[in-house]
Amino acid sequence: ALAWRDLGQIELATKLTKEGLALAGPAIQDRLNEPARRDQLSLVALFVALNERRNRKKEAEDLQKMFVAGYLKEQPQMLSFYEAELAAARLTGKPAQELTVNRWLSDAPKPLAQYRGKVVLLDFWAMWCSSCLGDFPHLAAFQKKFGSKGFEIIGVTRFYGRADKEEGLSREQEWKSLSDFRNRYKLDFPIAVGKIDDPTNDERYGIAVMPTLILIDRRGNVRHIKRDTGDYHKLEKRIERLVNEN
Repeated sequence: ALAWRDLGQIELATKLTKEGLALAGPAIQDRLNEPARRDQLSLVALFVALNERRNRKKEAEDLQKMFVAGYLKEQPQMLSFYEAELAAARLTGKPAQELTVNRWLSDAPKPLAQYRGKVVLLDFWAMWCSSCLGDFPHLAAFQKKFGSKGFEIIGVTRFYGRADKEEGLSREQEWKSLSDFRNRYKLDFPIAVGKIDDPTNDERYGIAVMPTLILIDRRGNVRHIKRDTGDYHKLEKRIERLVNEN
């Protein structure tokens, strides 16, 4: 369903999403483990977003009400995951929203709008996120392979009052830690740093886990959202397809 959605085949994607929801229906709901519940909620979010795009808002609202009033009421710990999935599903295929930035860790910062005409990969990460480290070598490889073809990476993080090995930091201490961290891991791309306790960027892009990578095409539209580590070969193919688009 996601593959057909990304190819613009909205009707077929909707059909497959509906079939997936039928397979993971109420009859087996109680027996689903947490990863399967997350997949089911991802399907609900996708179904809602697709039907909103098809102007079938009542169909979208009816399904969402059923899950919010029923399943999510019984599983409140999953609500934040569903909200992030819905935000991401609604965003895919639409213009990327501007980043809210407190400080740029870069020699030449510029707003996201000025990257129009380039393929952009937003990397949402944090110093204390150990799994985020797995992204960095792949990002460097992508930059080396596609940088000359109009591909750019922007790191996105915010002040948390902590680093990878220290807690209780002042903003200036954390800023120094960010600079040292960037040099240590050779992050050769600009990094947008948001204010402490400001989840604006996370909410705009439906960030449920880190790392999360947001792939934006030359027209400024979000084309793919990748959560967590792994599947870098597939991501490379997606980047290659976008840099070769007219």
